[in-house]
Amino acid sequence: MEVKEIIDPKIVKTQLTGTNKEEVLRELANLLLENGYISDIDGFIKDIYAREAEGQTGIGNYIAIPHGKSAFVNKIGVAIGVTENEISWETLDGKGV
Repeated sequence: MEVKEIIDPKIVKTQLTGTNKEEVLRELANLLLENGYISDIDGFIKDIYAREAEGQTGIGNYIAIPHGKSAFVNKIGVAIGVTENEISWETLDGKGV
């Protein structure tokens, strides 16, 4: 699989309005649902939080890559979001995202 097959402009949002981790995850999950990538927001987010419990997904430099395995995924994709303000997140460098 090539990057161009994973990056879909319909699931990229450069002006996220969420002000915390939960809101941002829901905003991105909503994009995934609207575009057929997942079948259920609540189940998908529960699976993301299960992975978050195993270890931080904030990789530093204000970037996080929340992910997980979920039965609610219909097709593989990467939702990309950018926030205007820093969001509190568990990260390798102790900064938010």
